[in-house]
Amino acid sequence: MKNAILLLITTLCATIAAAPVSARVRVDDTAGAQTQSAYQKSGVINSIDLGSRAIVIDGVSYLFPSGNVKLHNKTATVTTAQQLKKNMRIGFNSKPGSAGSRAQITDVWVLE
Repeated sequence: MKNAILLLITTLCATIAAAPVSARVRVDDTAGAQTQSAYQKSGVINSIDLGSRAIVIDGVSYLFPSGNVKLHNKTATVTTAQQLKKNMRIGFNSKPGSAGSRAQITDVWVLE
């Protein structure tokens, strides 16, 4: 019995570790009424390129490290960074980039 449980746990861990980084974006669908005051800025996605870790929101380019971005969603319709699309309205938080680099997105709230 112990071996079966250990095998199950090992298999689950290996499956999660093997998932693409962008598929492992954390989702918080319990944000509720506090969502609106939780983000610093809002805007519309002009473009998103997960391969180059870039997102442009209202004409401003940001670094988008999808494995480290926390996604907040009331309806759970967007659960991965791959589902973020051009023209989608979002709220977001960012932190300054290092000298000469773009600011980095840290949290995203899907507002649609």
